[in-house]
Amino acid sequence: MGWIPGWAAKSYAKLYVRFEDQSFDFASGIRVLGIAKQEFSRLIQELQLEGFLYKSRKAIDRRKRIYYLVNPEHAVYALALVPNKGASVDEKLRATKGHFKYLIIGGSAASRYHQYVHSSKTEIRVFRKDLGFWIAYLTSTGVHISIDSLASEKGDVVVEIATDLTNAAVDKAFDHNGLDLESREDLIGSLLRRQTDDNILDALALMIRCRDELDWDKLAKSDVRQEIGFLMDASNTATGSKVFPDPFLSLFREGYSLQKRFGQGTQYPGNSQDMILLAARWGLELALHGRIIEKVIDDLLP
Repeated sequence: MGWIPGWAAKSYAKLYVRFEDQSFDFASGIRVLGIAKQEFSRLIQELQLEGFLYKSRKAIDRRKRIYYLVNPEHAVYALALVPNKGASVDEKLRATKGHFKYLIIGGSAASRYHQYVHSSKTEIRVFRKDLGFWIAYLTSTGVHISIDSLASEKGDVVVEIATDLTNAAVDKAFDHNGLDLESREDLIGSLLRRQTDDNILDALALMIRCRDELDWDKLAKSDVRQEIGFLMDASNTATGSKVFPDPFLSLFREGYSLQKRFGQGTQYPGNSQDMILLAARWGLELALHGRIIEKVIDDLLP
């Protein structure tokens, strides 16, 4: 992010006085400024390039773009906190300590815990009221930002921002080399609720690598206790050892009655009959490739 030139700053000021934190579209922006379409397009590009504006799409017509302006206070904070022009996303996140709250979530957090596979993007959760700051702060050449699952352009650096951060989640944050990560227990739960192959891989790797630090009593009370129990049982069965001791497993064996589908793929692809039967004992119908579980166990367990 950087200061915008005078011609863009004057137009930005006029738009902000009119719209503040409300959305506007191309036509309404032109009406306020009284300029030609080509000139307005140039302004939008300049404001977006420097992090003073971000785009979304209309709920009723996803083809049409709408715009939001970053408020001046957030822009000033962003300019003040950026460590240096070439700072990485991680360096920027560390520099916000004591100013703005965030959590690294999803595969981005899991990879930092288990250090097994690397996430190609950075996923963070922030307070909705702070979104403008994060847009301004993280905007730079080559960084593409997605907001609340709205697809971003592909790029070398992708940042996905969710705006549903809570104080309760912040209180449970884990400091990892100066970065605030979602707690391990909350992360395992959110990964297994999504149920993609990558999420399940991350959850199992996290369970294996961090098994001595996890709060198993808390996990046993979660809504994905069957999935956690099955992954623990599968690890023990595959290795023929007590990777997860019986006292841990016993916490998960009772208290559920739901029959659930586990995974988002085709039913039973690549799963052995033994794995299918093991999942069935946990009330699960496998819908993920068996190799996902086997690979993590083979790579991380003796």
